[in-house]
Amino acid sequence: MTHTAVLQNVLDNLASLPLLLPELIIATTLVTILLLALLWPAYQRYWLQPVVLIGLLLALYSKYQLNQLPEVRAGLPLCNQLLVLDPLALFFCLLFITLTGLILLLYVAETQPLQCPEQVVLILGGLLGACLLTMAAHWLTVY
Repeated sequence: MTHTAVLQNVLDNLASLPLLLPELIIATTLVTILLLALLWPAYQRYWLQPVVLIGLLLALYSKYQLNQLPEVRAGLPLCNQLLVLDPLALFFCLLFITLTGLILLLYVAETQPLQCPEQVVLILGGLLGACLLTMAAHWLTVY
């Protein structure tokens, strides 16, 4: 592989980043929860639920804004054609983000306020994997 091909692959990946904004927001929320859990003791974790809900609402809004782009209607290849952003992937990502928010809200309503960041990190990790899996266009991405 020549240097120009490698450079072209890197530029293609960088051009795909704005279209992967909802997934980046979910990943940032996940990392933020992990870092904040290290800084605050267990009895002061009242911040967990608002951080998660704000991250999910931002991801939902950015995914909805991607749905308005005309290029997405035909299917837009991302990350060297490993991912494809199409209306079906957008629909399922919107569905997964909404269901994750509802699950977390119902969990809080039925039991207690979110106190365990490990559970939230696992749920957000599953959400991130589900959103990327719906856009997968290559077996390497599925794996």
